[in-house]
Parts: sequence; structure tokens; C-alpha cells
Amino acid sequence: MLNIDINPLLEKLYFFASTIESSSSVFPKNSPIPLRFLVKDDIINFCGYIFTKTTKDEEEFEVEFLNQFLGITITAKNFQRLRADRILGTDFENKIPPSLVYFVKNDLLPEAEKVGYKMSVARYYINAFNNVGCAFLAYNGINEQEAAKLSKYITMMSDYVNQYNVDHIAGGNRYTMSSDTESVSDSKISGNVIISNAPDNKYKDNGSLLQNGTAENNKGKTDEEKLEEYMNELNSLIGLSNVKEEILKQVNLVKISSIRKKMGLKVPDISYHLVFSGNPGTGKTTVARLLSKIYQALGVVSKGTFVETDRSGLVAGFVGGTAEKTTEIINTAIGGVLFIDEAYSLTNASTNEDFGPEAIDTLLKRMEDDRSDFIVIAAGYTEPMKDFVESNPGLKSRFSKFIEFTDYNPAELKKIFDHFCQQHDFYLNAEADEYVTKYLENLYFNKDNDDTFGNARTVRNYFERCIERQASRIVQHPNLDQNVLTTFRIEDVTEDIKLY
Repeated sequence: MLNIDINPLLEKLYFFASTIESSSSVFPKNSPIPLRFLVKDDIINFCGYIFTKTTKDEEEFEVEFLNQFLGITITAKNFQRLRADRILGTDFENKIPPSLVYFVKNDLLPEAEKVGYKMSVARYYINAFNNVGCAFLAYNGINEQEAAKLSKYITMMSDYVNQYNVDHIAGGNRYTMSSDTESVSDSKISGNVIISNAPDNKYKDNGSLLQNGTAENNKGKTDEEKLEEYMNELNSLIGLSNVKEEILKQVNLVKISSIRKKMGLKVPDISYHLVFSGNPGTGKTTVARLLSKIYQALGVVSKGTFVETDRSGLVAGFVGGTAEKTTEIINTAIGGVLFIDEAYSLTNASTNEDFGPEAIDTLLKRMEDDRSDFIVIAAGYTEPMKDFVESNPGLKSRFSKFIEFTDYNPAELKKIFDHFCQQHDFYLNAEADEYVTKYLENLYFNKDNDDTFGNARTVRNYFERCIERQASRIVQHPNLDQNVLTTFRIEDVTEDIKLY
């Protein structure tokens, strides 16, 4: 169970602000407003943005929150005027808080000069804002519109911070990356079922598409600390902005419910079952595995176990065998997440003797019976997944939330390639870099005519071909120094394809 106390969060945030102001070169020395006060002002504006007034009593609750936790004196009338002057009718949802800019500038300083050199203070800033927002909204009830605005604004700030790669600059370790076919650390693999204990698992995954951060062992850490680390991992994924926003909205609803329970207020039931739809290689498995850890840190599930399977892991070829096989898989996933890849194949019966519906019936019953400690994420191509959910009233009632994983755009595909290079100590010379950029653009704009296009998987396969060509080129090189071994030249990256 999370124990969100925003007072220590704010105190640490103000401490960072004061230290940046006094000992860093990034904040103007002649500023009439201390950075600490600028942070507080940005929090007030932020709360004014996410607040959606429905009754006068709710507005009074929110004003009471601001006065109590921010140490200010503001009336409901003044809060209305503030929202009218600064928020309503403006493009506030796309405006970076002015104080965040200074936190990012601090992260970009050389280590000896910046505050919090072992961590990103900009990332801490965002986490603090998110928790303050959850506590603020908990005061008047769970409002889907407010939760959506909160998640949208936090995601906007995260996207801004991500472009500066502050997690890596602040000293974070890099994530491991590998293909789906490689082993998952600390996992049991049997047939087409992969079981991993998510909280302690330093996972590997093709969709890793992970930029930078930490994946350290979490023993001894509080649930709040684990959650912060897992959310930082989520935010370090390349692209997937809409996915991050939707996951954050789910997380914030849980946080708000937790706060309301402690206040003795009523909370509605929340469904955690999800459909992940999209093309291959867009990070669905990566996010699902990470989400199992997030749900465990939130107290939604007890263990954080992640079980990955598909039709072959659920369906047997004889009468009665499917229910038994499906039950066995579900039992291993209790306390965590069951991830079903290409779930639509359970309803794509080629004959009347197909046993897919038996697996679905068994699954639906357990989703209801064990709903307090069992989550199912069904994944696959977008249109087939829509048909899958519509095929059965039970599926439609339990899978009410779709999260779409869109294809990576050319710039993101290039980031993925660059990340592979960084992870494996390669770099592109200027000519090769220009070619790779054009080649990936060509792949993207012709993907509708290419059944083999697989987003990150395609990039990974291309990267591996580049390694092979480079190895063949330099194998008999007379002087295999570090420069020769790590450089991709134009002949290493060139494919047998005409670029348009």
C-alpha cells in the first residue's frame, strides 16, 4: 500500500530549488523572485489547471488543500480569478513551468557544479508535481476528466525533460537490450510461456527501446521508491507518448483511490484489465512487463509476477485439456499480470472443433473470481483485437480500456538505432549517419507495402546486419585499433535497396 506524504516531497523540492539558486550558475542572481517561490507558484498554476469545478464545496476543498500544504492564504474567489487570468482560455496544457527549466539546466551542468549530481532533479520535480496533483484531486473525489488532465500535463513535462536525456547525464545506468528470443533473467521458460518475477527481474526485451535510467535490485526500497523508479523507466522509453500518458492516468487513479481510502472516503471499483493494440515491435511486451512491477508497487497485485503466453500456451488439442491448461497458466499468474500475445487467435476458429472458446470461458471466470489479485493484458494487431473483444459479451465487459501502440516515426527509429550503437560501443561516421537516417525514413514511408516491417525489431535486425558487414570488412585489417573496431562506415550500413 502506498503511503503518499507530500510534505517531505515538497520540502525536498524546495531544498533543491534553494540550492540551485544559491550555488548554481543557471538561475539569475538578480531575479526578484526566489526559485523556491517560483516553484510554489507553478504548483498553484498546475493545480488550477487540473481542477475541474463541479460544486462550490469541491472548490472550497481544493482551496483548503492549497492553503494547508503550500503555506499560502488564498480564497475561493482569488482561486477563481487566478484560473481565469492564467489558465482558462490559454494554451496552458502545452506550457512548460518556468521553474522546471532551471531544474533541467542544472541537470545539464558538469557533475562537479550541479545540485543532485547522482540523480536528475528535473525528474524528481516531475514526480513531486504528480504526487501533489494526486493528493489535490483526492480531496474532492475521483474525476476522470481531472485525472486525464493531470496525466496529460505530467506527460508533457516528461517529454520535455526526455529530450535532454537528463537521466543519463545525472549518472543513471543504461538499460540492457536484447531480442525477444534471448533469455529473461531469473525467469522460467516452458514452451510458449515465460514466467518472470517482475520486481527483481532485470529484464531483457526487444522492445526495450529503453534510453537510460536504473534497473537496480529493489530490496530494501519502499513501495514509493520502487514506483518512482519504475515510472522513470517508463518515461525513459523511446517514443510511446500516448502510452505513457494512459499508464500514468491508471497509476494516478490508483494513487487517488489510496489517498481517499485513508481519508475514509468512498472509492469506485477500478478495472485494471487492458488491451494493448498495435503492430509488432512497438514495445507492448516491454510496457506490460514494466506495468506488472508498477501494479505491485501500487499494491494492486501482491507479487508482480509477469506471465507471457499465447494461444499455444492456453489451448490443448483434446476435449477437456484446454480448461486444465489455461487454469495452470492462470494459477502461475495470480498475484501479477498474465500477458496474452495475439489474443485474437483464441476466437479465430478455423473449425467447429476449435478449443479457443473454452480457454476464453475459463479465463473470464478467473478474471472475475480472482479480480483482486489478477490482471490480464491482451495484445495484438489493432483491428483483430477490436474483433476479439466484440466477439464475446464477457470480454467486452472486462476489457474496457484499449491502449494503442503506434508505429515509431522516422526520428524515433533513428533514436533506436543510435541507442543500439551506444549500448554496443559503435558509432556512425558522418556519411554513414546520413545514410541510416535516410534508410529508416525509407522503411517508415514504405511500411504499408512491407509485410515484414516490425518497428524496433526491424531496426534491431538492420543493426545486426551492419555489425556483420563491418566484421567482414575489418577482419583482415592490419591495425585493429579501437577506432576501427567501433566505427560504422557507409559500406557497413548500406542495404541492397534503392532509397527514395
